[in-house]
Amino acid sequence: MPRRRSTTPPRHSRGESTPQGGSGRGGGLGSLVIHRVTKEISSSGSFPTLSHSNYYDLAACMRVMLQGRRLWIAVSIGTNDLTEDRMALEVLTKAVPAELMGTIANKATAKIAWDSMKLMNVGVERVRKAKASTLRREFDSLKFKDGETVDDFGIRINRIANQLAVLGGGLKEEEIARKFLQALPHGLSRLLLPLKPC
Repeated sequence: MPRRRSTTPPRHSRGESTPQGGSGRGGGLGSLVIHRVTKEISSSGSFPTLSHSNYYDLAACMRVMLQGRRLWIAVSIGTNDLTEDRMALEVLTKAVPAELMGTIANKATAKIAWDSMKLMNVGVERVRKAKASTLRREFDSLKFKDGETVDDFGIRINRIANQLAVLGGGLKEEEIARKFLQALPHGLSRLLLPLKPC
């Protein structure tokens, strides 16, 4: 099996001459070598795909994926770095169905593409506020359904909290925990009495 050549530059021990003629310690006349680190977007990684009903989940997932690649700023506030902008735009085009790829890819910047995706799925400010208000009322009136498990209720409460966060009306963790505890059926709430502070 043939050996792969390393693309990593060789390490030099202390006092050893660098290829530029200086010492490895920085005391010589060697030239400064700058390595540029580029962020690669793995083609093997799977990206969620936007559908008619999953924008809120997709937005939360894309935020995390783009933050992990240090590209979230390009999408949320914009960037002057063309490479970062194009990489962020590439991620966005991978997250939309085929019929929207051209529309998203032809946007001038990743931020404009992201804003248009949001507008298509969330709507204008007035509509967004109305949706947030409806979700807030739904959150305030949450109760356990007959036969609902604690896990199912937790998923339901988190879905509403995530949707509110995307709309700009996020809930604090304390509010979510309080609502969860208040909505517990009487039999389950007695089990949690030892957990409450004295």
